[in-house]
Amino acid sequence: MVNRILVTSQVGLDKLQLLEDVSLIGDVNSLEDGTQSGIIVENVAIETKYYKSKVSIFVDEYQSSKEWFDELKSTEARELRDELQGIVVCIDCQQTTEKELQSLSELLESLALQLDDEYTEHNEELQWDGFKIVVGLNGELSNVPYEDIFITSGAEYIPFDPDLIRQTIESHPWRTHQKQTPAKPVESNADLTTPLLNHSEKELDFADVLKKLQAARLDASKLPQDERESFAEQFANEVLKNLDK
Repeated sequence: MVNRILVTSQVGLDKLQLLEDVSLIGDVNSLEDGTQSGIIVENVAIETKYYKSKVSIFVDEYQSSKEWFDELKSTEARELRDELQGIVVCIDCQQTTEKELQSLSELLESLALQLDDEYTEHNEELQWDGFKIVVGLNGELSNVPYEDIFITSGAEYIPFDPDLIRQTIESHPWRTHQKQTPAKPVESNADLTTPLLNHSEKELDFADVLKKLQAARLDASKLPQDERESFAEQFANEVLKNLDK
């Protein structure tokens, strides 16, 4: 079974640079005609201290979002949908109108419902087990409520943030993965040392020391401020002498 991520956007938006920034791929060039439609990057390593896996990233783009989503929802694309575990839709915040964003959200919601239905046909889970994120590129417009627009689609909107995008991908429970056992914490020096006093040595009477400390504190409180420091030093020296015996 393939762990596949589908990354798409309007034609002309650089998705390969996004994937490089998120440290998913190395230097991958666009096609000879300058497009990024149909690029597949295999065996991309995803590894955390808990698991490691490999994913396949399929990069595509569209002129018409509706036509593209209709094609993805078609019978012919069923095999691809069955392998999908992540959908990343990139948008150009400077060039995409709020109306176009609303339309994109509705298309994502429709696709999500279909993915839920198809996945739950043969699984006991209640919904598709993949993730959907919308990544805003080129700076947001202050008057557009991006998160609110996509909330009904079930997709998470993320303004361009490589660390957060990477975190979303790494936290996904991939269908095919190899578990890793976190290394046990190294024992501290305290765990490896022997007791400072063994049972054959004379043990210190801590109860007696505490009584003397309390008495000394009471005595010091009766002294003028300029004499307290000298008294404390004298008392400390007496305690050290007793410890050396």
